Amino acid sequence: MTVADAPAPSAPDHGARRPTSPTLAAAAADHLAAHLRTSTLKLTEPEKSGLPPYLNQMLVMLKRNWTLTMRSKKATLAQAVIAPIIFSLLLALLQGLYVVKQKSGTAHPKSYPLTGVLPCQGFTTSSPCITIMYTPDTPSTQLVMKTFVEKNAARTGAQLALESPALSDNTPPSKQMGVVAVPNPDFIYNYVVQNPNSTQFGVAFQSDLPNARYQLWYNTSQTVNGSDIYDVQLLSLQRGLDEALLAIAATPNAVSNPQQALTTQLTAGNLDVQIKDWPTIAPDTVPDTLVSQLGSMFFFCAVMVIFISVLQNIVTEKELKLRHAMETMGLKASVYWISQWLNLSVLVAVASLVTCIMGGPILKFTVFTDSNFAVMFLLFFVYGMAMISFGFFVTTFCRRARVAVLVGMFIFVIGLLFQSVRIDFFSR
Repeated sequence: MTVADAPAPSAPDHGARRPTSPTLAAAAADHLAAHLRTSTLKLTEPEKSGLPPYLNQMLVMLKRNWTLTMRSKKATLAQAVIAPIIFSLLLALLQGLYVVKQKSGTAHPKSYPLTGVLPCQGFTTSSPCITIMYTPDTPSTQLVMKTFVEKNAARTGAQLALESPALSDNTPPSKQMGVVAVPNPDFIYNYVVQNPNSTQFGVAFQSDLPNARYQLWYNTSQTVNGSDIYDVQLLSLQRGLDEALLAIAATPNAVSNPQQALTTQLTAGNLDVQIKDWPTIAPDTVPDTLVSQLGSMFFFCAVMVIFISVLQNIVTEKELKLRHAMETMGLKASVYWISQWLNLSVLVAVASLVTCIMGGPILKFTVFTDSNFAVMFLLFFVYGMAMISFGFFVTTFCRRARVAVLVGMFIFVIGLLFQSVRIDFFSR
C-alpha cells in the first residue's frame, strides 16, 4: 500500500485516543531518516579550564568566598572597619579623661585643722582592737597618757579609755580597748606579730621627765594611702603627746610629783596645727599611660570580633553539610582551608590598617607615632592571622554554630581576664 492509497483520516474524537496508522508511522520514520542523512548532529562539550585541577578549585573557592563576603557588606564593614574605629575611639576617650585629670594641678591647696586620734576599728565596727599601747607603766608615763586622752577627747569627742590593769600576755584583745600599758617595747613587737592588725599605735618612752623622749610604732598595712608614710592619725598622735608634755612642763610640781598631778586636769600647752596637701603643678605633657596599660585589651577586642565571626561562618557550613557536599563533588580539604585563610587575610589586613591609621595619624598615640608604621601593621596583621588559625582549630570541636559562638565568647572573656591580670601585674 502506498501513501496515496491510505484512507483519509477521520475527524478527531476528543473523547477517545486516535489510533496511529502504521502507514503514517512509516512515513514519519522515512522523513526522519532523510533528515539525518542530510544533516550533521553536533554535540558541544562543556568548556574546560587549562589550569591544573587544584588551582582551578582554588580560584573557584576564592571567588565563592569573596562573593559571600561582599554579599554581607554591613557585617564585613563592621568587622574590618567599624570595630577597630570604635575601640580606638574608646581608648582615646579614656586617655583624654586621664590627661584632663593629670593636668588639673592645685597650686594653692586649702588647709584644714589636724584632728585627734580616733578609736581603733577592726574588720567591723565592733571587732576587738587596741588603739594605743605604751611602755613603761610609771606615774610619769601615766600622767602623759592621761593628759593626752583628755586633750584628744576635746578634739574628737571620743573618749579613749585608760585601761587597767596592764597587759601581761599575748592573748588577742577581747574588746575595743583605748590606751593600754605594757611591760616593755619587746612586748609590743611580739604582740603585734602574734596578733596582726589588732593594734593601731605603740608608744615607747625612752627617758623620764623632764627630758622625755619617746618612740612611735604605727601600723602601715592598715593605712588607706600606702604612699603617705606620715598618716594624719600618726601626726595627731605625735601632736597629742607633744602638747601633753608641754602641759606637764607648764604646770607647777607636775614633773616633780606626777602622782599628785594625776588627780588634776592640765589645760596648758595646747598645739593647734593646720595642715594642707603639697601643691601639685600640672605637667606640660602627659604620657599615654592608659594607652600603654589598656591598649592591648582594646586591640584584642577588635580582633576578637573577626574571630567570633569566623567560628560562626565555618561551623554553619559544617552544620548545614555545605562543606561535605563540596568535598563529595571533589573539593580538596586543603583548598577549602587555604581559600578561607586567604580570604580572611584580606579582612585582617584591612582591620590592621585601620587600627594603625587610627592610632597613628589620627589619634597620635605615642606607641604608634614613635614606631615604624610597617612594623606596627605587621604586628597587628600577624596577631590577627594567628587568631584566625586558632579559630580554624577551634571549629574542629564544634558541630553547631550556636556552640561555636558560645566558645568564641568564652575565649574572649578568658582573654580579657588574662589581659587584666597582666595589666595589674606590670603596673605594680
